[in-house]
Amino acid sequence: MEDITTHLKKLEEEIRNHPVRTFFRRWRFKLINLPSDIKLNIKTFIQRGKRGYGDSDLWDFFDYLSDVISNGIKDLKEIQSILPTWKDSESEEVAQKRWDSILNKIIKTFKIAKKISREGFLYHERKDIREKMRKVSKARVISEKEWKEYQEGWKLLQKHFFSLWD
Repeated sequence: MEDITTHLKKLEEEIRNHPVRTFFRRWRFKLINLPSDIKLNIKTFIQRGKRGYGDSDLWDFFDYLSDVISNGIKDLKEIQSILPTWKDSESEEVAQKRWDSILNKIIKTFKIAKKISREGFLYHERKDIREKMRKVSKARVISEKEWKEYQEGWKLLQKHFFSLWD
């Protein structure tokens, strides 16, 4: 039985040596799966309309929510006409800059969450364990700066949750 690295090398060589065959092979599988993909996409569309998420979103629900929250906050930031009030002495311009900064930090949190989800980055609450993960496995671990930004965005989301409206 050949090991996985040998198999992957053969596959890469096949792709490199026969690009046309590879192209048609990929399209063949896409066409074979097209009817079931269409059915699944329609079902998911209807489910999202009814309840806000589809069965297929549950597989990586955190990833789906990361998209919904970050994109929703980006849109809210663009159209929001009412600002939260912190101090009566603050000018509207200062309050707007402060609010935009808070929203940007929350958006950054969910970009980091997508990085963890989609790009295979590892994370852990404890710094010493993150360092061990980085050293032992040479894994892609989020940086200390990203970890702090991630944590700060969650705290801001919790603190300002009821201010996310227009």
